[in-house]
Amino acid sequence: YPENVEAYWGKVKAKYRVIYKENDKGKMVPTCEKTKHRSVFKDENYQKAYEYADERIKAFLKKQANEIDWVRGIKQKKALKILTPIFLLAVIGIVIGPLFRPSKLSYEVNADDMTCTITGIGACKDTDIRIPETIDGYKVTGIGASAFRNCTSLTSIVIPDSVTSIGTWAFAGCNGLTSIVLSNGLTSIGSYAFYYCTSLTSIVIPDSVTSIGRYAFEDCTSLTSIEIPDSVTSIDDSAFYNCTSLTSIALPEGLTSIGSYAFYYCTRLTSIVIPDSVTSIGTWAFADCTSLTSIVIPDGVTSIGASAFRNCTSLTSIVIPDSVTLIGDDAFYNCKSLTSIVIPNGVTRIGRYAFLYCTSLTSIVIPDSVTSIGDSAFYYCTSLTSIELPDSVTSIGSWTFAYCESLTSIVIPNGVTSIGRSAFYGCEKLTEIRYNGTTAQWQKISKSVLGDYYTGNYTVICTDGTIAKNGTVTPN
Repeated sequence: YPENVEAYWGKVKAKYRVIYKENDKGKMVPTCEKTKHRSVFKDENYQKAYEYADERIKAFLKKQANEIDWVRGIKQKKALKILTPIFLLAVIGIVIGPLFRPSKLSYEVNADDMTCTITGIGACKDTDIRIPETIDGYKVTGIGASAFRNCTSLTSIVIPDSVTSIGTWAFAGCNGLTSIVLSNGLTSIGSYAFYYCTSLTSIVIPDSVTSIGRYAFEDCTSLTSIEIPDSVTSIDDSAFYNCTSLTSIALPEGLTSIGSYAFYYCTRLTSIVIPDSVTSIGTWAFADCTSLTSIVIPDGVTSIGASAFRNCTSLTSIVIPDSVTLIGDDAFYNCKSLTSIVIPNGVTRIGRYAFLYCTSLTSIVIPDSVTSIGDSAFYYCTSLTSIELPDSVTSIGSWTFAYCESLTSIVIPNGVTSIGRSAFYGCEKLTEIRYNGTTAQWQKISKSVLGDYYTGNYTVICTDGTIAKNGTVTPN
């Protein structure tokens, strides 16, 4: 069992700190620190290695053990004859070399003294790397932080199943990397792990992974497809930021959260299915996904973060479930292809700039649950012709309906106590404001400048009369 021999002999070399050096005769001989450990022959790792070795390797192990003990000043009762340099070289080169050749990759031994973590490329000059499961007898369980960072000549890498974690920046800047096989034992992908791997076209994440770290695949501009298993429960902030070649992605059923900027500027992403398990969509999560045409938000989501779909200029439709209570600031900013939207009955607040520059929006349904509409929420919605605010609304923010150039009528409930500055500025076709209260109640509303210089010649129709744009009251 050569692999067992290698493993146990590697532990002996590490324990006795063996280093091979060339002597004055040009011969490679073992040297070591004079540790307090007993004779190599009595070491349990040596005995295990000897047990698994064949006769030729046993002879080599005995010779090595004798020389190590001799360097340490320990004499054996039965000394072996010195092997001739030619025979020794033959054994090392032909038989032992493949087993005990030091790894070119650099590594650190972990605290358990049984496993190790790859820390760098070391002296390795290969462009295609297959990381071994063991190095010098230590099981490889991790790829350390920045281990292969900026290795621009690296084109492919295979990570063994023994590896459970990939550290931060591990392969960042490997812009020549086109292929990678991840470990089936992998549980986490660290932040910036594959940042700026601009030649990577596809990747399959094994079903042992539970989380994808921040910026993990940011700026992987050639990435066209990725498979995410059901085991993944969270996609962290900016995980796929600026993956401009990604056209579609299937999110796993176990996913609960989509981080901020997770798919920001994925300009070729045309569709995405968000699973029912998701409860939150972070800020800017799909912002600037300019090719995204439609999206269905599942029932579990309770909030849509600020700028979540900002500048999704091709988005024509979206379904928002009743579970959503908040539509954040800028949530649908500049979604200029969006024609209609139904806000569910659970929403209590529409954030600032939420639908600003939605120039194709012709109709919107606002439920009774909404109590406030933020500043500039429907600013420059130039196709919106009419709107009815529910009885629950108590305030209208500044510039809320400014430059809604096609708006001709609006219904305002009698519960409104304030109308912000320039709320209807630039609504040049506005002719009718229906107010569900009396003329006296309308006059008591705290109103800043409505923007009368750029509004139509509107009339406020109250329950007991009308109020002209110039303030003239006409009772019924």
